[in-house]
Amino acid sequence: MWKNILLLTSVVGLLSGGAAYAHKTIASPAATIALPGAVHGIDFDDLQFFPALNRVAVPAAQTGDLDLIDSQTNAVEVIPHVAVTTAAPHGDDRGATSASFGGGYIFTGDHGRTSIAVVDPRSKSVVARVRLAANYDYIRYVASRQEVWVTEPHQHRIEIFKFLNSAKPTLRHEAFIEVPGGPEALVIDNERGRAYTNLWSNRALAIDLSGRRIVARWPNGCRQSRGLALDGRWLFAGCKEGRAVALDVTRGGKPVSAARTGAGVDIIAYNSHLHHLYVPGSKSATLTVLSVAGNGHLQPVAVYRTVKGAHCVATDNRRKAFVCDPRHGRILVIDDHR
Repeated sequence: MWKNILLLTSVVGLLSGGAAYAHKTIASPAATIALPGAVHGIDFDDLQFFPALNRVAVPAAQTGDLDLIDSQTNAVEVIPHVAVTTAAPHGDDRGATSASFGGGYIFTGDHGRTSIAVVDPRSKSVVARVRLAANYDYIRYVASRQEVWVTEPHQHRIEIFKFLNSAKPTLRHEAFIEVPGGPEALVIDNERGRAYTNLWSNRALAIDLSGRRIVARWPNGCRQSRGLALDGRWLFAGCKEGRAVALDVTRGGKPVSAARTGAGVDIIAYNSHLHHLYVPGSKSATLTVLSVAGNGHLQPVAVYRTVKGAHCVATDNRRKAFVCDPRHGRILVIDDHR
């Protein structure tokens, strides 16, 4: 067990106001979770919390497994063989690296088979597979349309499948959306009928879910665009160089706030209960916590010590954040009790 949370002794303001980054780390993770089969580490990418299951989904890459972490007890359940087991540490042959949940099923990728697996969390087994047109990055379920959207960045497009939730669940290919210069990250806004993704530099895109076309391009202030998160009207973009930006989707994607973070930003997460944005920096070995005010204002409130390479995070929407530690094949648990 690592150190308990300490109070923040020095918090600085908003980058847009000219203040410096909150450089002082105030605490380390409260606990660590070792994952099975992680002898040589795990090349993590996308982590997701599934409220219906009360589990954090950890596609465990080279192990070929999908690990589910109980967000209350930190216990790990393993769904084995969702992807091809591989020793490849990087590239397009590294097992399972993204997952989404909808209609009672988990959808996770398999780089080795270039496919999507449909997983029944009750039986802990794969009940269907569908071939992808190209290798994937992000997988997201679109509840309002019963579709699964998959980013294929090497082909600069998103592939769309219809989910047929019958006695024998099936995914049927429906369409492609071309995204030149992307796509990087993907979040779904069912309320507004939109999906949001990034180009690799300085742009966030709004995509109409029903029309399956790009309807807006918004400057996001990132030299290198990476992760996205959504809270109602606020779309948060993470910038690899060490920055987070809030865009107002109700006002044409207008940037309303920005704050500096540790460098090496990739995947970010938003806690709607605490109104906190979690931004890990893989180069700085930190997790920056930003409070989000009602007007979208971002304010640093804490910085946690993590490890080099820790680039992905999920939150249980209560008081925990779960940060990946690829080198050691484990998850760092942040107890965000403020």
